[in-house]
Amino acid sequence: MIGVTKSENLEKINFFLYDESTGEFNFEDVRGLFYENCLIKNIIANDITNDSNMDLIVTVYYPQENRTETHINMYDEMTGIFKKIYTITESEGNFFIGDFDGDRL
Repeated sequence: MIGVTKSENLEKINFFLYDESTGEFNFEDVRGLFYENCLIKNIIANDITNDSNMDLIVTVYYPQENRTETHINMYDEMTGIFKKIYTITESEGNFFIGDFDGDRL
């Protein structure tokens, strides 16, 4: 699972991994994805580039500026870090990803 942890003015995206032996979820930081002075409103995980790595689309709201941005983050296999490659500012972040033509699951 993917979720958000918050401490003071910092929100971080984390993977919540289930440990079958303990029956608990443990979390690990998603390297490269943290946000200051804003609220994470939506996260979409998908292999956008079809390179077998999960990419993340993150919509954040900046309350002090009353604006929303959606960041497209690609996983860099060489560094193990998600890197923002594009920002969408003209949308409120209402995105949906699906396989509309049926060529991939």
